[in-house]
Amino acid sequence: MSRNDLAIGTEALSSRAPHELASDLLKQIGLNDNPPDSSASSAKHTQTPVSAIASSSEPSLVNETRSTSGTWIQTLHLIGVTICCMLIILTYLTIVVSLAGTLAVLLPQLDLQTLIGHPLNEGLIIAIKSGLGLVGTTLLFFLGKALLPRKKYAKPAVIIDRLQEQRLWDMLIPLCKTIQAPLPLVVHLNNEVDARVSLAPGWQGLIKGELMITLGLPLVAGLDNRQLQGVLAHELGHCTRRLSMRCYFIINACNAWLDQRAHFHDTWSERLHRLSETDVSRFTRLGVMLARAGMRIPKQLIHYLFLLSYRLSRPVCRLLEFEADRYSAQVSGSATFRATTLHLHALRWAFRQADRQNASTWSEGALLSDMSHATAVGATRLDIETQRKLEAKLRDRQRYWRAHPADLERINRVEALSAPGYIDNSQPAAALFDYFQEYCRQATAAYYQRLGLDVSIIQLRETSHAALPEHERSSDASSLTKWTLGQWCELPWLPLHEPVERALGSLDWASNIDELRRRSTEIGSSWQQAQKEVQRRVMLACCEELAAHHITHQIHGTETFNADHYLDEYRGIVSWQSPARLVMSEAAALFRQRIEYALKTCHLGHARARELAQALFALCELYPSYERLREAHKLVKEYNSLSRLQISREVSQLSHYALLDFRSEALKLLQAADKVPQQLLEGESIGGYLRLQCPYLNGEMVAPLEFYQKSDALLEGFAHCYHQIFNALSTWCLSVEAACLIRTGSMLNKQESKVNPI
Repeated sequence: MSRNDLAIGTEALSSRAPHELASDLLKQIGLNDNPPDSSASSAKHTQTPVSAIASSSEPSLVNETRSTSGTWIQTLHLIGVTICCMLIILTYLTIVVSLAGTLAVLLPQLDLQTLIGHPLNEGLIIAIKSGLGLVGTTLLFFLGKALLPRKKYAKPAVIIDRLQEQRLWDMLIPLCKTIQAPLPLVVHLNNEVDARVSLAPGWQGLIKGELMITLGLPLVAGLDNRQLQGVLAHELGHCTRRLSMRCYFIINACNAWLDQRAHFHDTWSERLHRLSETDVSRFTRLGVMLARAGMRIPKQLIHYLFLLSYRLSRPVCRLLEFEADRYSAQVSGSATFRATTLHLHALRWAFRQADRQNASTWSEGALLSDMSHATAVGATRLDIETQRKLEAKLRDRQRYWRAHPADLERINRVEALSAPGYIDNSQPAAALFDYFQEYCRQATAAYYQRLGLDVSIIQLRETSHAALPEHERSSDASSLTKWTLGQWCELPWLPLHEPVERALGSLDWASNIDELRRRSTEIGSSWQQAQKEVQRRVMLACCEELAAHHITHQIHGTETFNADHYLDEYRGIVSWQSPARLVMSEAAALFRQRIEYALKTCHLGHARARELAQALFALCELYPSYERLREAHKLVKEYNSLSRLQISREVSQLSHYALLDFRSEALKLLQAADKVPQQLLEGESIGGYLRLQCPYLNGEMVAPLEFYQKSDALLEGFAHCYHQIFNALSTWCLSVEAACLIRTGSMLNKQESKVNPI
């Protein structure tokens, strides 16, 4: 039987009851869902409600796994390890109780004179006992402090019960029945690249065996349906046997308790650390040192107890992981296990990259609005070096202190099974959710709040060109760098919309390139200086606005802003009259003429290149509006910073006016961009592409602060349009020049020097 014969699509999921689908799956893989001699029992099972599926005793895939791994020796080993882990924690508790009993009972009855063998003064005896009691009480305090309950875990971002997301439960119900695992009560969604199954909170979960699934949305965003079911089958595989399930969770709970007490800082540790870094008196510093030393003693003791518990539980955890891998192979197939494992590493790497990007943009007041989408996109944009590193991780050997087996060992065992699997649904796993994007944004916001970030005045940016890896950005600019003779800079944009001056009419095609080459050093230095002026213009505009409202601001952190001195510089930059921008205007005329020479030819792709040129020239005409929007964006950030430092009605009003101005400038730019057609990117126009990047901007219907928070992709998207269109046009121009034998510094094929306007 082929894998296609075993495939069950989403249409089948929606047209039949989940328990009927599970029966069909069991029959397809060669197992009988009902006893052959009991038709009444078959009818009874057909009418089993969803809530009773978890307790069904029907045979399934789990029989094969249990027959090979569910031996009495392994069960006794598992029970023994569980008892040992509990005894290790009990050992620590015994130490604390013994110390308390010694201080309360034995210390008052201690006969120091008999112990030392010399008569002692009564006052000296009291002093010695008091000293011993003080030291013992202090030690008891720090030892007992580890037994206090820590801060509870944060509430999950999204909780899905059985009345929500029917497609998700239509996948989970037959999966749980097939491997005979209890059906989870709820599904928790968070912002981690992970999936895990745990007992429900409280004693009810331990006694009744009720489960809950925690599913990371970045994981869902990056996997397809078959891969996700394989991951869930692995996690649910830990819960197929009631005794093993409870032992497994008890072992993990004991190790987690020891690990948290030994290696994680609590509130007291953080306060003592901050206090030690402040300027305090010597006595206070001495007290802090003694307190930190006292807290280190129980941490070291628990650390060694943790290593003992972890080492004892390592062999049995390895066996449980191998057993759970068998369920994953039986569900999704052995052939997909290696690819899924590698893709999980890629998703974790991409999540760390998204986190680093947030760290770099946090100072600019911007964060990713959807880390799940950014992770999924980043996992598909790995460079060759990163791919090699991730593939090398699969070949890592088992480390001594790792409970999980090495990836290569797990892959070899799963591939040796040659399990075909019965899931052949390669649709994105995100299709299981009706409101997946909303869940991702909620989980991302909850993740930021758990990190202690104030997202109330932070821009939430979409995953755009700015999130591309550095190697892709550099490769995108390679044609532009070559076409501009190595002088390319991102800002400012060349004023290519200005017509070619008559003085340049005497230059033919090759002479034009010769002139650009001759002035390349001057153009390069001027372009770099003009790029610095872009940032300076924004700063000067912001300082002028603040000075107009009698708010002092400094230039370069030292010199106070003087309007009479700096406004002339600002006007020169805005009007393109600064020395650097005058050179850029002359260079833009040469580049424009060079483009028009290429467009005069009938080279392949001429019509598309003409459309690109028209879109590029229209974008360059909108660049002044783009710079004004950057100024408004910077001013909002400055007022937000001021509002944090000083709370006043005046600053609040100015901040509100700045938000209104930013929204007004953004809407003007969007309306102008709607009139610029383009076919290179999504959307029929530049404005259409920008609205796709900012789907939550509805003009005046959006509050000013919300508009600001959700419009960061507007600036990036606008710059991305210019970059992509210019890059595509320069690539075509280079191919035309190569075909026409035009070389820098010579002309091997004469062209007419007269230029026809576009």
